[in-house]
Amino acid sequence: MRVITVNSTDFQALCQKLAERIFSDGYRPDCIIGIRNGGAYVAREVAKSFSDAVCTEVTVSRPTHKQKNNKWVKSIFRILPVWLLNAMRMPESGLAQFRKRARRDAEINIPCTLSAKHILVVDDAIDTGATMLLVINTLRERLPECEIRSAVVTITTPSPSVTSNYYIFNNRTLIRFPWAIDSKI
Repeated sequence: MRVITVNSTDFQALCQKLAERIFSDGYRPDCIIGIRNGGAYVAREVAKSFSDAVCTEVTVSRPTHKQKNNKWVKSIFRILPVWLLNAMRMPESGLAQFRKRARRDAEINIPCTLSAKHILVVDDAIDTGATMLLVINTLRERLPECEIRSAVVTITTPSPSVTSNYYIFNNRTLIRFPWAIDSKI
């Protein structure tokens, strides 16, 4: 397992590469849905390559999200050295594969006015796959006629509950994105 830190330029290049993979496969989404927060950033960058696609976002709220946004945690992460932050990310990722339970505690807000025929669901990473699976299943229930595919920058665990149609890394690579709580960029 490794941790890669990407700056804004690297992030844009990764998203462009992801868009190229989607484009070369022949898939042309008319709606790109980013899963907030990280997936929304990725979706906006990928959407630049699909000018006809509507880009929107969904929110999946879980109690654990509140813990990650604690101001004390952010201030502590800012002073820790990168090698220690990397070391802390690895066991957290390892534990993710044991949290594969269904996200029944999640709330999802999907725009109800979607009339797309080809939807691309985008997130920054798949750990357990539970969030991506929840969004895809919710969309399939609401829009059964739609072709739904997914794209992520990285898949971090060896056997998530759902894999993505398109990805850059599928080799247990953890990415510290520019918006990450432990980013020093």
